[in-house]
Amino acid sequence: MVISLAQSVPLDAHPVNTDAALLDLTEVGWRQGLCIQPDGSVANVKIPLTEAEFLHPQLGYCLPNNTFHQQVTSQVKQMLQQRYANTPDVGVFERMLLEWDIPGFGNHAPDISVVCGVINKDKPRMIFNVLTEGVRPAFIMEIVSPQYRRSDRETKVIEYAQAKVQEYFIVDRRPYRGQQLDEVLGYRLVSGMYQPITPDEMGRVWSQTLGLGVSFLENQIVMEDA
Repeated sequence: MVISLAQSVPLDAHPVNTDAALLDLTEVGWRQGLCIQPDGSVANVKIPLTEAEFLHPQLGYCLPNNTFHQQVTSQVKQMLQQRYANTPDVGVFERMLLEWDIPGFGNHAPDISVVCGVINKDKPRMIFNVLTEGVRPAFIMEIVSPQYRRSDRETKVIEYAQAKVQEYFIVDRRPYRGQQLDEVLGYRLVSGMYQPITPDEMGRVWSQTLGLGVSFLENQIVMEDA
């Protein structure tokens, strides 16, 4: 999914193999770039994202998106938008570029972010500037991108805690002992650090922020009230 096409296109200093750049773009994500070719000409090509660019994207970056990723993101967004349809100050955003109020802190574009206390949640936005909006996301969910599993499962656990996001949930589909494992992980901010949320006896991970339990049932993401 492209965050936005409104960006200047940079000129990369080194030649780029355009054949390699077109491989697995749905898995690694991409950005447009004007690149110097081996013959000295300049071409507008799709350049695979680096892990740093995936972690801290800019406007115009196309982030990784496979069918599982797209399905879960769409389902969660729909369920949460229905839940908060009549709550004017709770906004549910998909891959909204977040600008934090921390000097030197990079942007993020979570798959799902829920902001409580937002003013005019339905106004058009390309960027959610925490300082300007006067409020930060209370809940973030990432559906793990296989190429960047460590970023989603480890690095963002640190960075979202630093950004003071009350809860961070992770949805991951990964191979495990020859089978497919769907799992939900949850973290809650306690004294400035994330603590893992222990699933209940039915495997549900409970969000205090949303008042919902999140789990998988027959390969489908489920969100249910307490």
